[in-house]
Amino acid sequence: MNSVIDPVTMTLKDLPVGFTLTRGDHFAFDYTFAGFAMRALHRVMNTVTANGAGVTPAFGVRPYLRAGYALNAPVTLKRPMGVFRLLPGSLAPSMKNSTLTVYSFKAVQDL
Repeated sequence: MNSVIDPVTMTLKDLPVGFTLTRGDHFAFDYTFAGFAMRALHRVMNTVTANGAGVTPAFGVRPYLRAGYALNAPVTLKRPMGVFRLLPGSLAPSMKNSTLTVYSFKAVQDL
């Protein structure tokens, strides 16, 4: 992570020259909040390309960046993951045929 302009705008550094983040890509990073280790999963809102120094222009992110992030923190771009909790009462099984049951559920990111 290079800089945070505001809670929904940031830049990344140490990327390969010409590396492109495309709108809809995800990234993750670890941070500390109130003494607890946390993980944030975010979506890129604008397509940007790293310059000759490996730094991106400012780009939008969702959800907004929470308190506790650290500049220079490593960011996971390949197979980023977040921590989620199932919403109570949202698990819904659905039988597709005599041998296949599909489960759907709702979850919220545990930021």
